Amino acid sequence: MYSYTYVLVAANETTLSAKRITSLASFTSTLTAAVMGIAVRYIRYLKVIIIFGFCVEVLAFGLMIRYRGAGATAGDLAAVQVVRGIAVGSISFPVQAAIQSVTKRECKSSGPSLTQGTVC
Repeated sequence: MYSYTYVLVAANETTLSAKRITSLASFTSTLTAAVMGIAVRYIRYLKVIIIFGFCVEVLAFGLMIRYRGAGATAGDLAAVQVVRGIAVGSISFPVQAAIQSVTKRECKSSGPSLTQGTVC
């Protein structure tokens, strides 16, 4: 993983700190996906949440560029990973729900269709 190596080498963090900082994005995206699932239940508009997620993803990339230097603190790097996690959680669940809503029931099991070459 590139961010782990960057945090370990360029930011001069310990291995424990680097692992915690890089796992923040995954943790935050899981929590955000759960919150977005509840939000979709009441909002009923996936496009708004997906566009929000892409805007936050662009913000996260901008923050990554901003804090790419050696002067970035561990807090800066952790904040970038949290913002990135919010973006990923805001995109992944609504996109998956949108795909499942338009896919036929027979095609939802991706295992057999991928291994047997079946196209739905």
